[in-house]
Amino acid sequence: MNNEKYVLITGSTSGIGMQTAKDLQKKGYHVFGTSRSEDKEIAAKAILGDNFTFIRGNLSSKKSLEIMSGNIREYLDGNKLYALVNNAGTFFSKHTLNEDGVEMQFAVNTVAPLYLSLLLYSEFDKENGRIINVNSSSHFNTIINWRDIQLNKSYGQLRAYKQTKALSVLLSRAFNNHSKNVKMYMADPGLVSTDIGFKNTSGLSRIIWSYRKSIGQTTKQGAATSVYLVDSKTLPQELYYKDCKIKSSSYITQNTKYAERIWDYVIKLYNIEPKDYIKG
Repeated sequence: MNNEKYVLITGSTSGIGMQTAKDLQKKGYHVFGTSRSEDKEIAAKAILGDNFTFIRGNLSSKKSLEIMSGNIREYLDGNKLYALVNNAGTFFSKHTLNEDGVEMQFAVNTVAPLYLSLLLYSEFDKENGRIINVNSSSHFNTIINWRDIQLNKSYGQLRAYKQTKALSVLLSRAFNNHSKNVKMYMADPGLVSTDIGFKNTSGLSRIIWSYRKSIGQTTKQGAATSVYLVDSKTLPQELYYKDCKIKSSSYITQNTKYAERIWDYVIKLYNIEPKDYIKG
């Protein structure tokens, strides 16, 4: 055991995640991250340092998340996790299912932050531990299709992205209702100049993202709220933050019944028993 504060950041090989890792390193945190490939790790280490540790895996896969959590516990080696930054996100032009038969945006943007947090719950510092889920202002003005949560019958790329982000806010609200000690916080980075819109997309999506990237703020600006939520000694019991300040999430995501509704849906979908994880 040592006195270092361990911070895990998903999707830390590029963009906002890498910038968050870099800024927290400068503040003295022991930062490590997740990745999907060796090539991305090599490129990231040129910036984050050769000693930066990556836990490799596929966040869209239930089995992979379980394997990753075991590797993370092994890496911690008895040290407590001060913060988890669920930064990774995805965007798909076409309706795509993961190996579990779950729609990809829903699996990565909505379910993965919750499931990884539950899998690692016992590793958190119960006094100060916190989970930061990177969200998006696109969740505002979103109507949730409760009859087709994964949009299997009515898929639209932007519609799916917005809905997964709104559901993530609701799921985080439900998590806080169930967890006494470790709390979730949402970090809204604003429009940031990253390459997320060029991955798993084609045609018009790429054209639109090229424009959005050209007007987006820097990754350092986008990472600022995540860094703030990790580095603050104390935080009020508020869920959503933007520009390092409390902000109200969309009206629909403040509905506690909706929060429990998506919570029940996800735990049944992934066959999770929260009480097996949320202890102490």
